[in-house]
Amino acid sequence: MRKAWNGRCGALAVAAGLALGLGPAGCEREDPAGEKLREAQVKLTSLAPYGTTVTAGEKKSRALTEVISTLQGLDKPTPTQSASAAVMIAQAHTGLGEPHATRMVELEGDVLLKLSSVRGALAQYLSQSAGALAAAGYSPSADLATLDRQTQEKTAETEQARAAKAEVEKKVADLRGRARVKLDESRAKRQQAGSLKQQMANQTATQGEQTLIEATRISREADALDKDAADLEAQAKAIEPRVAEIQNTIERLNKQKELLGKEREGVLNRDRELKQRAAALRADAAKSAEEIRTLLASVHAVRTGELAEAAEEASKRFTSAAESARRAVGEMKGSASMAVGAARQALGDVKMASARGMLGYASVLELLSQASPPLPEADAIKSRLAETKAAMKETLDAAFEAYKEASEAYNSSGAGGEASKQVDKITRKLRDLVKLAGGDGEMISVREAEAPADPGAGEVAAGVATETGTPQATLQALIDAQKSGDFDPVMDLFMTGSDAERQTLRAVLGLAPKWKRFDEACKAKFGQTFTEFASRMGGGMGGMGAMDGGMGLEQVASAADIPVQVSGDTATASVPGGAPMTLHLRDGKWLIDMSPVMAQVGPMGGMMAGMTSAVEALTRDVEAGKFQSFEQLMMAFGQRMQGLMGGGMGGMGPGGG
Repeated sequence: MRKAWNGRCGALAVAAGLALGLGPAGCEREDPAGEKLREAQVKLTSLAPYGTTVTAGEKKSRALTEVISTLQGLDKPTPTQSASAAVMIAQAHTGLGEPHATRMVELEGDVLLKLSSVRGALAQYLSQSAGALAAAGYSPSADLATLDRQTQEKTAETEQARAAKAEVEKKVADLRGRARVKLDESRAKRQQAGSLKQQMANQTATQGEQTLIEATRISREADALDKDAADLEAQAKAIEPRVAEIQNTIERLNKQKELLGKEREGVLNRDRELKQRAAALRADAAKSAEEIRTLLASVHAVRTGELAEAAEEASKRFTSAAESARRAVGEMKGSASMAVGAARQALGDVKMASARGMLGYASVLELLSQASPPLPEADAIKSRLAETKAAMKETLDAAFEAYKEASEAYNSSGAGGEASKQVDKITRKLRDLVKLAGGDGEMISVREAEAPADPGAGEVAAGVATETGTPQATLQALIDAQKSGDFDPVMDLFMTGSDAERQTLRAVLGLAPKWKRFDEACKAKFGQTFTEFASRMGGGMGGMGAMDGGMGLEQVASAADIPVQVSGDTATASVPGGAPMTLHLRDGKWLIDMSPVMAQVGPMGGMMAGMTSAVEALTRDVEAGKFQSFEQLMMAFGQRMQGLMGGGMGGMGPGGG
């Protein structure tokens, strides 16, 4: 943007030179007013030689202020002298405004870096809060109820087994008791039979025969009792092993109950551990929330302090420049109109830069306002978001009005080529402005929905896409290709070291739209892109930025917004919010040096085709809700990369070197 302001200050210098180059008849240089005009012209020319800017430290600022004071105090100037003075005052005001505008752009860059830190802190807050919610969401009641029910069932089975064992033992004891009774009866019978047989010695033959018959009968009864006792013992022995079997069952059930008890204790331990983890994650989330609050406070302080002051001072100076130059239009229409156009264009650039800064700020506030669980200052964030959107709408309207007035002034100047060139630039800026406002229909008034008609605009736009005779034209062609997602038409604009690198670059650029969809799916699911998460992981994961092409032009609408410094056949483009890009002049064309991107891609070049398939598959999985956390996604990503690299993760894993 510094280059754009430089060009407009140069245009004011041209206008002032035309005004004072009217000759003696026009300026009457011998009178006091003419002498002061000449001195002012010399001073302005020394501060800003023809075609350069009036930049300035404190010394030059004092000199420009003196020029304004001197020219505002002319004694009885002629109309021509007044007009010349007005144009030079406009040049001085613009010179005083330019360093403030430059400072504003620098501060917007600083704010952008802080907003990136806010995004990182928000990603941590969301991850920590989600982890805390998951850990705290575990309830052991269902598991404990299941284990208690199973323990009760085992206890009931054990009691049943013990009852069955007691029953069997009782039956065995009963059988053996009955057997002992039989044996006792048998023993008594045998004793009785023996006693009878002893009596036979003292008996007659007839008596002895009767006694023997009785003794034999009693012995047979004893034999029957012995047999019954033996049968009862056999029955007892047959069922006695059942006691041991039931005892084994009891011991097995007791072991199962012991294991269930240990499992129950494990559930309780897990519950305690998860509660402790939830508390720790909530504490970490609170720290992240505090970090967000601190960063936002710092951003707010810069935006409402030094940044607002720089924007206000630049706007005030450019507005004063336009008002001063406008007073000379009646006398010096061409030069004064060009000066008005340059001042209003500079004001439009200030407003446009402010609006872009507000857009970045609002996008971060939008994310913060949607955080779940809500941040402690959620209401204040939503209020500030509404204020920022309202301010952005007002600023966009102001930018649109300034650009429109600049275009009208240039068109009315009659300056031909220079005026037409500036109108072309403004036309592109107006289109960028409408695109910027397109994200929200309330950002710009409906009556301003179209840029002013410009018959040559179509030809200019087409020329940018095909001509590469300037660094800006090459950059514009690249911006257009990145927006369309088709890099084939501009492959000749890239410098690579070999055909293999060129093929790798083509694969990388072809991966860009698929990686963008992957990032968008991750952001919708987890609140941050995979690229953002990978960058925070550090180590080898930092190279993930190259996966989307690595050129950082996503937020740039026009090459006119990219400051370019040319030194011989080398140019350096300072991409807002991205890394500088180097271009080299070869055979009349400015080509982009892609060695930084190729260095980031490194050894991954040979697996780009597989990478594309892997990214598409992971995107489908994320959109289908397969992953519940970034950690799960990272594990799946690492596995796919391991497969692509033949089992070696290289520096791709977390903490990899």
